Amino acid sequence: MFVTGRRPHLEGLPETGFDAVVEDVTSVAARFRDATFSLIESGSSVYGDQFERTLGDVAAAFVTDHADLAVGESYESFTLSRGANRNPERLGALQRYYERTFLPQPLEREWLRAHDPELEVVTHGRNERMADYAVYDEGTAEAVHLIVGAANQPGVSYYLERHRDDRSLPESFELY
Repeated sequence: MFVTGRRPHLEGLPETGFDAVVEDVTSVAARFRDATFSLIESGSSVYGDQFERTLGDVAAAFVTDHADLAVGESYESFTLSRGANRNPERLGALQRYYERTFLPQPLEREWLRAHDPELEVVTHGRNERMADYAVYDEGTAEAVHLIVGAANQPGVSYYLERHRDDRSLPESFELY
């Protein structure tokens, strides 16, 4: 799956209509996945929770790719996200899902760097930057509160723990 925006490995090459086609196909695939998952979830009252989960897992095998799985776009995350959306008390279940599903952060970052460099920058770069910001701001603020998505929490926590374990801020750190 491609992330829109800058693609360092394609710099210097002329822009083609192919990029737009790939982004359109990716967008259609994501909408199709969401529609499929919604349809399966809505039928759970008819055919039961166990059949729903099984059908969702089977459908996920057909409508997700390795990049989707790397960012937790499974049927289980879909239903947990929707459940947390409807009832915030279910957020803990979604957070635990991401904690147990994602690879340990250093391994995940290396895997993404090899398979999808843009996604690696978007996810891990952002998580690391947020942790750096919190540590940077900590010296002047009474309290620092970071609000991150459930999928980003394991990464931000990892980078905050690295700071706690004596990793210092880069000298070039600047706020934008």
